[in-house]
Amino acid sequence: MQTIDSARQTAIPHHKPIEYSTSSLSDAAWLDSLRELVERELKPQVKEIDQGGQYPREFMRNFGALGGFAQSCPRKLGGGGRGLKAAIQAMEIVSQECLSTGFCVWCQDVCG
Repeated sequence: MQTIDSARQTAIPHHKPIEYSTSSLSDAAWLDSLRELVERELKPQVKEIDQGGQYPREFMRNFGALGGFAQSCPRKLGGGGRGLKAAIQAMEIVSQECLSTGFCVWCQDVCG
C-alpha cells in the first residue's frame, strides 16, 4: 500500500514528508498553538486577503508546519493522526478569523 507521503513524492518529486513538531502536544495545546498562529500571522492580513485577493502563502506553510493539515489521516499513512474532529477544529479556528483562508485550509486538507 502506498502512503500519502510516498504518493506526494511521486507526484511532487521535491516534496519531503512533513514532520509534525507538535505531535507530542495534547489536543488542547495543539489547538492553542494554532490559535496563536492565527492571531499572530493571519489576523493582520485579513483585509488584504479578502479585499486584495492576497493568498496567505506563508501562513499556510506555517499552519502546515504546526500539523494543521491531514489530521484525519493516520500517522502510519503520513497524516497527523488526531482524527476528523481535530481537522475540523483546525479549520474552524482559521475560519473564525478569515473565512476565505478557512476555505483554503479546507481545500488543502481534503485535496492534499
